[in-house]
Amino acid sequence: MVSLPKAMLPSKILEAVMSDYTILTNNIKRSELAYRIYCKDKKYHQALHIFYANKIIYDELNNLLQENGLDESVLESIFNYLFHLEDWFFTVFDIRGRY
Repeated sequence: MVSLPKAMLPSKILEAVMSDYTILTNNIKRSELAYRIYCKDKKYHQALHIFYANKIIYDELNNLLQENGLDESVLESIFNYLFHLEDWFFTVFDIRGRY
């Protein structure tokens, strides 16, 4: 499984733009913690913890795209994170036909 480089994480940018967007920032933290746990044992059920957090992040990032006035750098970070998550979903769980 691929961990998202800190430079790509939009959490700090999103916190500055939308400080009350708790579900997104908390699930980013949840995903990062789940990944650290997964790296120790690499069990399938641990990968599912990452999946469920990433699914919420993916949905919330798409919802965030409906907001007006997002800075171009924030939009680029959101797009890059969405692309990363899509690649991760396709590669790790091969769910192309189900998502």
